[in-house]
Amino acid sequence: MDGSDEPDRPTEVELKLEVRPGDLAALMRHPLMRRLGKAKRLVSTYFDTPDGRLARARMALRIRSDGRRHIQTLKTAGDGFLTRGEWECAVASDALDLGVLKSTPLAKVLEAGADLAPRFTIEVERRSHAVFRGGARIELTLDVGEARVAEKSSPILEVELELARGRPANLFTVAAELCDAAPLRPSVRSKAEAGEALLGGGVGPSKSARVVLDRDIDTAGAFQAVGRACLTQFLKNERLVREARAVEAVHQARVAIRRFRAALSLFSPLFGDPESERLKTALRRTGQSLGAARDLDVLIERVRGLELTPSFDAHSLLAALERRRAQAYDEAAAALEAPELSRLLFDVARWLETGDWLTVDDPVRAAVRTRSALDFARETLKSRARKLRKASRRVRDLEPPARHAVRIKAKKLRYGAEFFASLAEGKAGRKAAEAFIEALRPFQDALGELNDLVNAERQLRVLAEISHDPNLAFAAGAAVDEVEREAGRLLKRAEKAAGDFAKAKLFL
Repeated sequence: MDGSDEPDRPTEVELKLEVRPGDLAALMRHPLMRRLGKAKRLVSTYFDTPDGRLARARMALRIRSDGRRHIQTLKTAGDGFLTRGEWECAVASDALDLGVLKSTPLAKVLEAGADLAPRFTIEVERRSHAVFRGGARIELTLDVGEARVAEKSSPILEVELELARGRPANLFTVAAELCDAAPLRPSVRSKAEAGEALLGGGVGPSKSARVVLDRDIDTAGAFQAVGRACLTQFLKNERLVREARAVEAVHQARVAIRRFRAALSLFSPLFGDPESERLKTALRRTGQSLGAARDLDVLIERVRGLELTPSFDAHSLLAALERRRAQAYDEAAAALEAPELSRLLFDVARWLETGDWLTVDDPVRAAVRTRSALDFARETLKSRARKLRKASRRVRDLEPPARHAVRIKAKKLRYGAEFFASLAEGKAGRKAAEAFIEALRPFQDALGELNDLVNAERQLRVLAEISHDPNLAFAAGAAVDEVEREAGRLLKRAEKAAGDFAKAKLFL
């Protein structure tokens, strides 16, 4: 293709599966993998501006060579899970041809004359072949190689299932066969992100992304969009916990699980099948497996901020908490590494895209599936807001368990408002959505801090009881006293935030 032609722009539909090195031999014994063709060496050079503008825009621009041909490709994030935008064309050499990308999103990111230079390379041995299932044609690919920047490198070992023809559900049919051979895990890390990680960019914890819903989407489609966003956030963060023990990644992984579970509650009229209940229970356990590490993160920061007199051995207290946290992180990472979690994550992804809840022959649930998401959101938020206002009228007088129940209601309502915010109409609607969410945020935050205090007090009391060091036990007891004094201030904050929320207006 010469430079005057526009590159092809198919929407790439692909399911990527992470393979651990120790599982490769078992995977290769599967009949589908034994049919892979001869390995082909591919070298890809990725380009960006010196300040990483494309990476920040979640784009990747590369030239890939197999020794004979050069293919230039621009990729955009798509939904971040299964679909990506792709503009691809042949070029004459390993030099970029930006002329064919004038009508792509790249033009909005690059200023006139912006410099693009090689950032890193990806080199893989690729083997592939076509698989046919249910009328679909799927390209099954195994990539083994590495990302490289100067003297640094990181391994790449993954299976890709790309839909050439047919329904996306067929990707999961083939993937399920492979997952029976080895504990493969859904992956949302692109090769570009693997390279950026070596540069020290694009490796931070992933916060929840804004969910964008069309106003004419149905309720089932809205839940799928929300579920994909939550699953993507979890997959990005759990990898950081496993590989780097990143503190904020533990928090964001838990947030992703909580948001997914909140979505299951908000959209509960869609469900009722046994698989939905099984996955709901399993996701709760996964969140709990990260709980001890996160609670100790919060407690250590709180103890560091306490004004303890020099007579209290704060150093020994913090050292003891750090030891407990290191153990909790080891346990969290082990839970995330477990083959059972790999299978759970695949099952969640498959259920989200192809589960019985999408087709079950139940008139009531079928009506909910096809109902306007806008109508569903309006009714759901109105009901949840009414119940929260009623439950929070005397929040200051509630015992911790009852206060925690109010916190859960506030959290689900806030997540629901964030999920549905894009359904608000026009600039005024978007401002109203932001105002409603901001009215909820201080209330949820105050209740969350009160819950953290309850956890902190419990952990400090346990530490004081089991310690054989009198100075350490004394310091833990002193910290408990300081924590209890802080509760009064937070209760006042929660009471005021509840009053402010009571005046907030819904945006749909």
